[in-house]
Amino acid sequence: GTTGDPKGVLYTHRAVVLHAMAAGLAGAFGFDAFDVVMPCSSLYHATAWGLPFVAPINGCKLVMPADKMDGASLQELIDSEGVTFSGGVPTIWTMYLAHLEKTGEKPGKLERVVIGGSAVPRAMAETFKKKYGVRVLQIWGMTETCPLGVVATPTPSLAEGGEDAMDEAIWTRQGRLQFGIELKVVDDDGKDLAWDGQSSGALLARGPWTIKRYFRMEKDAAQADGWFDTGDIATIDQHGFMRITDRKKDVIKSGGECISSIDLEN
Repeated sequence: GTTGDPKGVLYTHRAVVLHAMAAGLAGAFGFDAFDVVMPCSSLYHATAWGLPFVAPINGCKLVMPADKMDGASLQELIDSEGVTFSGGVPTIWTMYLAHLEKTGEKPGKLERVVIGGSAVPRAMAETFKKKYGVRVLQIWGMTETCPLGVVATPTPSLAEGGEDAMDEAIWTRQGRLQFGIELKVVDDDGKDLAWDGQSSGALLARGPWTIKRYFRMEKDAAQADGWFDTGDIATIDQHGFMRITDRKKDVIKSGGECISSIDLEN
């Protein structure tokens, strides 16, 4: 998982099914029977982000790239199989976009790319949309959440500000709350913080596919009331969009203030 914890996560059939049902909803991946889905995340990593289950539940064709993740191989599959939806970490799409730039090829029927694992570079999202007409969906999740937590899909309130403002909101946040997952941010004393997009604190998650206990551990990983500390530091805004500001272990404290290592790197 993203926690860096070597312990295995216990999944249940119920959790995987519920997660797959929710992930296919219109506010998340928005699948239907006309979609052709190509997971570019490892099957052993959070079950390839749940896509091998989400796709068949919605009657989608499933395309498996195996270990060929280079730009040319992905382009061949996308073009020949009519892939409409794919997902993977930013490094994969860096290689893919470099291949398109080099060859002048187009991404066929590809409509949506979901990117997670690390923050989506703005230039990548802009290139996909403005040059190739492909919409980038940023996500956040972890092995402990099966893995879907939030997905950056648009809402009417964001659309009111215009397309550029909506893109900015989507590309700079990990995503918005989804059915089945509760999130909250708390301070060092466990007190709930405001959803104002500014107040950052420990990110806790709860829901029917959030971890209860690690494999072969005697104690639950979640609190008695079901809340699991993700190890992330985050904010949540008034629209329900969550933004990761740091990992708890990476926070820099100076003069009594918490400085985000992510902001510092940027």
